[in-house]
Amino acid sequence: MKVYDERKSTAEEISRLLEKKSFDEVKLSPKVAAAVEKMFGRPLTAAEEVDIIVNDIRNKGDEALFEYTKKLDGADLTPATIRVTEEEFAEAEKAVDEKTMGAIRRAIANVRKFHEEQLPKTWLTPRAYGSFLGQKMTPVDSVGIYVPGGTAAYPSSVIMNAVPAKVAGVPRIAMAAPAGRDGKMNPYVLATAKEIGITEIYKKENPKAAEDPKFKNMFRNASTVVFIANDPSYDLSQIDCGLLGENMILSAWSMGIGSCCLGGPTRFMTSTPAAAEYLKKLDIPEGYQLLYCIAFGYPDETPTAKPRNAAKVKFID
Repeated sequence: MKVYDERKSTAEEISRLLEKKSFDEVKLSPKVAAAVEKMFGRPLTAAEEVDIIVNDIRNKGDEALFEYTKKLDGADLTPATIRVTEEEFAEAEKAVDEKTMGAIRRAIANVRKFHEEQLPKTWLTPRAYGSFLGQKMTPVDSVGIYVPGGTAAYPSSVIMNAVPAKVAGVPRIAMAAPAGRDGKMNPYVLATAKEIGITEIYKKENPKAAEDPKFKNMFRNASTVVFIANDPSYDLSQIDCGLLGENMILSAWSMGIGSCCLGGPTRFMTSTPAAAEYLKKLDIPEGYQLLYCIAFGYPDETPTAKPRNAAKVKFID
């Protein structure tokens, strides 16, 4: 994760941030625009598409929600399958490691302490003639929080959204988050939610891969996938593996071959008991652990590169 110190930003950089386009000015890519036109029968901006979906769900409720989930994700959700079960919570708690959960618990405690300090207080003081003057703080009845995910895990989003609501005393907190390609939510996201006390979680299921003729595997249909494992006993092994992957990616690009680093399949193979068979087929040497994988193939699109800011590069004589 990169951390940027905006105090060191130039006036030009700050100006660009302030001039960032609003949502209704965002242009869809040609590929997305074509898919939107096919679905709705006419060209739409991002804002217009969102307005249609929100209004449909507002007017039709769950019927529209499940309809759009099927259209956009290919998943047939029902009221019986959309909510995370106790069995899924139990499976997640078994899959997480205690060291990481220890760090998550410390983060929860820190965030809780901060919000407890800023919590508004209810107060009441007597006044003349039997009157009282005061302020009563009453939490809302319920809140809904969304945690992004799918190919990545964000327990931090669970913490930053749910803990303030818990501290405020909100009695009902409902969470929604997408599942991975295996149809399951990330175990660390679920375990973090359970640690905070969030048990009402709704998942956005992924497409039924077996029914999609274009889907071959979880590696974005790449023809070649390289799995990279490291020796955890060597403290710089992850850096070495990162440099190895970079060299392969650069070499592949020089030959017109695209690539994509994937963490989701690695997480699935190392944390899901059902995937143990696939992990075994990799024949990783004893003492090594699967770190990440890279999918290689001929790209079907060439996104425009982000502008480089030379001002952030410092040369030292």
